[in-house]
Amino acid sequence: MVDSRLHHGIRAHAVLPPISLSGTLLSIRVPRLRPLSLDDLASAGLFDAVPLSTISALVERRATCSSIA
Repeated sequence: MVDSRLHHGIRAHAVLPPISLSGTLLSIRVPRLRPLSLDDLASAGLFDAVPLSTISALVERRATCSSIA
């Protein structure tokens, strides 16, 4: 198993047998040019269970979801 960070924030992760039972696995992660905002996530419907206002308050306080209760 190998993890590597390449230029411009690109990350590569490889898993080879015998750790991977199904053969060689390769994951390449390329960072977004522009990070998603909370408004972007809300537009995609990601705050149906917990309202955006609650998530915004948690982010502001640097709290976790366990702080909701």
